[in-house]
Amino acid sequence: MKPSELRIGNLLRDELTKTELRVTGLKVDGVLTHVIDRSKFPLPDGWSIEPIPVTEDMLIRFGFEINRRTKEGNPIWRCLSEDGFFEVEQIGDGFFLDDNQSYGTQIDWVHQLQNLFFALTRDELKQEEK
Repeated sequence: MKPSELRIGNLLRDELTKTELRVTGLKVDGVLTHVIDRSKFPLPDGWSIEPIPVTEDMLIRFGFEINRRTKEGNPIWRCLSEDGFFEVEQIGDGFFLDDNQSYGTQIDWVHQLQNLFFALTRDELKQEEK
């Protein structure tokens, strides 16, 4: 994963412990992160960052809800922004930007979801309070 794929605030995780990390800085040669749950700090020696896969649970954490289904029965997940909404179609275990075309942009990772949401709504994707 290249720093150019990320924005400050993106979520990643430690490859060893799966502890969630938030990007706090970007450099040409690396990514600066912050351990969100301080009880899991410090991370063990040998830790490294990896992307977090998009799952139904992650969509729910970000406030997405199933809005409707396609004629094939695929769920369309919707998240409201300040000025509108953002929709993702779930096809099997895959998630795609719902842009009313037959083949939308595939969204594999949470940081991609965060970046697309921001690019299209100019609003940050926020996690629901637990």
